[in-house]
Amino acid sequence: MNAVRFALLNTRPAKQGAALAKEIEKVGGRSYACPALQIVSLSWQVSRETTVAPLWIFTSVHALDAVSDRLSELQVSNSPVQLLAIGQATERALKEALPKWQSQAPQLSFVLAATSGREEANSERLLALPLVQTAILKQQTVWLFKGEGGRSLLKDRLSQQGCSVTEWALYRRIAAPFCEPTWQAFVADSTPLKIVLATSVESLEAVWTGWQAADRTHDTLVLPQLPLLALSSRIAESAKEKGWQGELFVALGTSTQGLIEAIQIIEEVSR
Repeated sequence: MNAVRFALLNTRPAKQGAALAKEIEKVGGRSYACPALQIVSLSWQVSRETTVAPLWIFTSVHALDAVSDRLSELQVSNSPVQLLAIGQATERALKEALPKWQSQAPQLSFVLAATSGREEANSERLLALPLVQTAILKQQTVWLFKGEGGRSLLKDRLSQQGCSVTEWALYRRIAAPFCEPTWQAFVADSTPLKIVLATSVESLEAVWTGWQAADRTHDTLVLPQLPLLALSSRIAESAKEKGWQGELFVALGTSTQGLIEAIQIIEEVSR
């Protein structure tokens, strides 16, 4: 059996973290589940009188999950409902959910228009897609499914260009209790390379605050001295401002493959 090359403190929410853990193991790593945030569902107030928008945009897998339970409450749409996903994980989840949606809501005609390819589909790139440009040209109504808070770039740009945008905030992220037993197992791992994953500014704050809350007098590892793998330069900059002492690395995209490639770079640098 090949030796484990690295250990990752996996701070993604539980469902996403489990999927990442499988991929980490495939490339010779070991994942320690330490969800920094919990996902709390919020209500989606729709009715049969709600006019269905012709374009739906999903910012996350959590938003997709929240929509699934309410489709039957929507009335018939006069035209196909175009579906767009931001990010490869959301795209995959949308493709998997579509057959269920079509059986749940036969009165709606869904057309999958998820952005495909290796390149990350962030808000800026999504705005340039022909389908979105057509929505702008026709000044269509757009439904944006997301979590509470977060960036408003997509809504602002679409609104500025004539679209009527309704944001559906379907969930809230709250700090999860710190994973003390997992942290101790992570500390005890004999693998020399230990990496901390930060998926958002909020998750970084949650895991760091949770780690600091306990007595750390006898810890053999100091969390902020470890290499940090951030999903964006904004997260890395936040870590730097907070005083993170370990090396900072930014993932090559938010997909699992982007994380794996970033970890390989960290391995090279750490040799």
